[in-house]
Amino acid sequence: MLLSLTLLATLAPAALAPAPSDPVELSADRFAEHVTWLADDERLGRGTGNAGYRASADYVAEHFAAAGLVPGGDGDGYLQRFEAAMSRKLGDGNRLVLGGHEMTLGEDWIPFASTATSSAEGSLVFAGYGISDPDGGYDDYEGMNVQGKLVVVLRRGPGASLRVPVEAADPHGADDAPGSRYLDPAGKGRRLIDFSSKINTAFRNGAAALLVVNDPATYPPGSTEDVPLPYGSTRSGGVSASLPAVHLSAAAGQRVLEPLGVDLAALQRRIDERMAPSSFDPAVHGGVGPEWQGAVDVVAEREKVETWNVVGILPGGAEGEDHPGHLVVGAHLDHLGLALGTGSLAGAEGRGEVHNGADDNASGIAGLLEIARVLGEREERLPRPVVFVAFGAEELGLLGSRHYVEEPRLPVDDMWAMVNMDMIGRSAGGFLSVEGLGTSPGFRGLVEEIHQDHGSPFSGLALSDPVPGNSDQASFSAAGVPVVSFFTGLHDDYHRPSDDVADVNAAGGARVAGLAGELLVRLAALAERPEFVEPRPEDTRATAKPEEGREIKGYGVWFGSVPDMTYTKDDGVRVSDARAGSPAEKCGLQKGDVIVGLGDQTVRNLEDYAVLLFSRRPGETITVKVRRDDEILELEATLESKGGDS
Repeated sequence: MLLSLTLLATLAPAALAPAPSDPVELSADRFAEHVTWLADDERLGRGTGNAGYRASADYVAEHFAAAGLVPGGDGDGYLQRFEAAMSRKLGDGNRLVLGGHEMTLGEDWIPFASTATSSAEGSLVFAGYGISDPDGGYDDYEGMNVQGKLVVVLRRGPGASLRVPVEAADPHGADDAPGSRYLDPAGKGRRLIDFSSKINTAFRNGAAALLVVNDPATYPPGSTEDVPLPYGSTRSGGVSASLPAVHLSAAAGQRVLEPLGVDLAALQRRIDERMAPSSFDPAVHGGVGPEWQGAVDVVAEREKVETWNVVGILPGGAEGEDHPGHLVVGAHLDHLGLALGTGSLAGAEGRGEVHNGADDNASGIAGLLEIARVLGEREERLPRPVVFVAFGAEELGLLGSRHYVEEPRLPVDDMWAMVNMDMIGRSAGGFLSVEGLGTSPGFRGLVEEIHQDHGSPFSGLALSDPVPGNSDQASFSAAGVPVVSFFTGLHDDYHRPSDDVADVNAAGGARVAGLAGELLVRLAALAERPEFVEPRPEDTRATAKPEEGREIKGYGVWFGSVPDMTYTKDDGVRVSDARAGSPAEKCGLQKGDVIVGLGDQTVRNLEDYAVLLFSRRPGETITVKVRRDDEILELEATLESKGGDS
């Protein structure tokens, strides 16, 4: 959450730049040509690091050059190189041994995709379905001490053996069971049976590892359905901690437990018929022998790939003049590629399919190129330079824009404003959202004036003060730069292979980009730098998705740390900022600190951090363990609530 400041009085439109005599108007045909080229199947969905993305970066660079933009990348070129961390991939050395039985990878078991490279060993305990639901009066962990142990739980939720599943292939193993708190799609406990929820519950309880076994009622041992899910298909379901967690077939679970006198199917029926937990720890009843011991080794490293921002500079001012200040205009160039990792909303059917991203965000890049062409053709230069940036790896957590802010072509302190375009090609019913207007006095009035001067083409114009955390403008706002973002709304094709050229409204997209271009013209003509106003906490639409790169805030809890999304070493969470006045700042957290623990729990990555922090409540005091240089410090922080989402 961001520091709350009193908004200053809005400047009168007269204090801003006068309307230009030649308003920015862009070509819908050229806009359509750019979208068509960028969203062609040959671009391979512009996935980070793939050949289609590199071809698209070269395409943007060629058009920047044709528009007269000066190269702003590395050396004398337009490309600014950086590395992006991709999804994890299984390496060599994955091993699971239970009760002396070595399980076969891929046949008996598979690690969950959330698990970082790690090892665990200890005694086995059984914790029912792995659910902790105080509101529903059901808690498989009640009275259990699973600290440092390997917890075995069943897939799906209470009542599963009493109902016939509709589709056993459901990734989360739930059927359509009206009236069931856990199996009804509308049930209040439905989310608790997700893999991510089971993993996070075990993590918060201090488990050393989690073993999720196919429940035998739904996946009878020996049946074709009783297989561990393919690696990577388990990424859906929400943020998951890095706890060593694996998925086993029912047959594998039965092979381990039956010699110990445990009938997995009978145990499941007992829980379901009583709708009450039946957890047990053999160590409580006389100790455990080697048959109740287990060990797991997971090797899953993130692949790092080379990718690029594309940077071009439109010179400003008369030849030889030195005008202070510059503007940045951007759009992200990447999309999901073949959706082999995270991000696709098409489910298993979408994996391996080209996600062309015609609206997201070939439309924004088309607008960027058209603005560059039109402003580059003007006889008179703008009073100040404009830096054009096609950002890479936005879909992986705003990595390209964060890299640019850290290594800008022109100084961040000299940035007057940043204008962003993300998904501007699918306006429905004249809708256009212009966001971030609260970051500087006068921005709202200026946008209203420009829209009116263009004949008010968007009947559904929605002006908003908050800075959305899910696109590149957030990287600049976090650095103290006023921002304005243009967006025509989500749709059913978002992050699916169906986001294709046919549904893009080129005329509407060109009009949006025309408004953005004219905003640049008027901002460049201002006599003084726009004043930055930090968004109010209640205006910050941060979410619980760490990959979006906003400060950690959720369920009403405010800590005020802003994570460095480029840090992917799985040895903690590096801090890029501690918000002024926040609990993070008050406890002494500093930029560059690496958070390695909360309370008694180890934090390896942002997912761990989010899972632990989101389980807290305002007013709680927590111990934050940080690594500063070569020293481990323990900081005490009292969490607050300032307009947090719940």
